[in-house]
Amino acid sequence: KGLFVAAAPNGKASLLSETVLHRLLCCDVGAIQLSTDSVRLERQSGASALLAADISIRGLAVSSRHVLVWNGQKAQVFEWSYDMGDNKPLPIAKFSSTARAMALRDETIYRASNNVVELCNLNGIVRQKMTFSEGEGSPTHLDVNGQFLAVATDTGLIKLFKVTRREPKQLGSPGHFNLWAHAQNLVPSISISTESQRIHCKTSQGHQATQTQEKSKGNAIRSIRCNSDGTRVSIIADHVYGKSVRIREPDSRLHVYDSERDIVDSYDFFELQHFPTSHFWDPLEPKLLTCETRQARKVPIVLGDYGVNKLSQPHLLAQSMVSGSLEPTESRHGIASDLTQNVRGNSSSGVQVMTLFVTAEYGMLLQDAFPLEPPLEALLGVQVPQLFFTRCSTRGTKTDFDGSLGNSDDGDNDTSNLRCVALCSRVMRDFVGLDDADNKTRSALLDFSFHLTIGNMDEAHRAVRCIESPAVWENMAHMCVQTKRLDVAEVCLGHMGHARGAAAVRIAKAEIAELEARVASVCVCERNILGRNNILSCSCL
Repeated sequence: KGLFVAAAPNGKASLLSETVLHRLLCCDVGAIQLSTDSVRLERQSGASALLAADISIRGLAVSSRHVLVWNGQKAQVFEWSYDMGDNKPLPIAKFSSTARAMALRDETIYRASNNVVELCNLNGIVRQKMTFSEGEGSPTHLDVNGQFLAVATDTGLIKLFKVTRREPKQLGSPGHFNLWAHAQNLVPSISISTESQRIHCKTSQGHQATQTQEKSKGNAIRSIRCNSDGTRVSIIADHVYGKSVRIREPDSRLHVYDSERDIVDSYDFFELQHFPTSHFWDPLEPKLLTCETRQARKVPIVLGDYGVNKLSQPHLLAQSMVSGSLEPTESRHGIASDLTQNVRGNSSSGVQVMTLFVTAEYGMLLQDAFPLEPPLEALLGVQVPQLFFTRCSTRGTKTDFDGSLGNSDDGDNDTSNLRCVALCSRVMRDFVGLDDADNKTRSALLDFSFHLTIGNMDEAHRAVRCIESPAVWENMAHMCVQTKRLDVAEVCLGHMGHARGAAAVRIAKAEIAELEARVASVCVCERNILGRNNILSCSCL
């Protein structure tokens, strides 16, 4: 596995090995794989260390105290507790294992082997087993988030377990991702329910030829992530073509299986010509999801599977218009339209980072999006109010970058790679200036951000009205001006004790007819408090 043959013009051939560099964020520990056998570990406190394994690493799992690496034949466990500081991780166990996937929670290892998920201690000794039937398939992907474990099989079955008890407890009935994905590939007619964000499929006898052609196309799960309350599993998948020779093509959609509704929601990056590469849930907020997307090397709509322009096939074109795509509907007022235009404007960027809200009522909603630019390299995870990234630096000294963590004093770790790749953080847009807020304020701001995303400004104001911090109201005033909701901006300025600003809003509403002109007038009058960025964002200036 992971081997390629490269042929040279002189008739010689070379055997090449592919290494996927893994990256994870768990609790306060970030793990960044640097090479086939080394991983950089860094805590948010600034402590860092280099882990050197005895095996070629093909899998990585992290907890607050331990690190697990494996390659399909052997596995190795290291200890790196908080009080160890910059000291190198200690190898504490090594055992043979042919598991296809592993996950780590405290001192329990979950590993997928054949048709079972084994629960082992840190020495690899099996304590319990969860068996899957032949119809359910063999487990291929595992993910642990807090108290919950998500399992996906090679047939597309998804199971959720609560693992805090001695015996893991299955939550609800299994989901069937492949059945949903197969229906999407077969059906020529897709109708979209905007309000519920659900995809409803209709079949007709008039498209039997198209259905027969599409039968050779399948889906394969590439990765899964479980949310913090065990109700949703996000999925990145690939399209699989062919029979004798199977070709995998990235799916442009990010999927979320909702166990409570037993339905799959999707967000499509088709119009950006991007596809999702990684995805992470917040460890505490069950509806907040982040993902990283990259630009596809080839435009996927040029040719279909059989040399037919996909734009001429209505059922394939409809896949780019599924609910949760980049086309906002009239029911989503607020920042959706402006944010969508901003995303499209940045679509030429090779890498984008997006945060989404996922709910039963509204499906998957884009909350924020921005291009990933140097020195940031990749998304590592989210912990409100911060997004975490890997950052590359060519210097031995790490200068602060937008709230970066750590320093360049690596102690005994004299590896140059350790100095080049590091963990850094960036405050989320709606939390700028409020990264030190308490839990109550963070929860209120998340509710504010969610209601702002769906365009319900009244609920957004109600979510934060009990907060007395002037910084919160100032941030909300910025957002209200950007969304052109001057009625709520007036309330925010009043809570800030800025009587002149509130009066400027009232005068603008009474004397100026055009909304853009009203916003521009308020921005110019109150540029010291609303900021230059808001002034420049007014389209009528």
